[in-house]
Amino acid sequence: GSGSYAAVLDSLEQALTENDRVTLVGFGTFSVRERAARQMRAIAGENAGQMIEVAARKYVAFKAGSSLEQKVRDARGKSYSLGKPTSDRTYDNARLLQRYLVSFLKAYSRESSNGTKPISLWLKYG
Repeated sequence: GSGSYAAVLDSLEQALTENDRVTLVGFGTFSVRERAARQMRAIAGENAGQMIEVAARKYVAFKAGSSLEQKVRDARGKSYSLGKPTSDRTYDNARLLQRYLVSFLKAYSRESSNGTKPISLWLKYG
């Protein structure tokens, strides 16, 4: 049920806040990466056209596993929205992560219950 989804999301969130890498076998790997401070040209606003300093920051990265990549390549005619961009033009990571995991866990439950293609699901920290 939704309690198991929440437990997975809580575990994932905890691991990522501690800079751990989390692998959902058959789905993909979430990790925390750092982007160094850098200069770039502003394209809008009062500083448009000028070089501005962009602060260093951490962000959550996702690398799809081969099983997920194959399913995406084989999918036909389905479309999913990832949500609206926030003011800084990044997606709401928590909502995006929740959608990925809920879709995966639903597929995991469905495929395991009918016995056609069981998926090994476990969390790997480190």
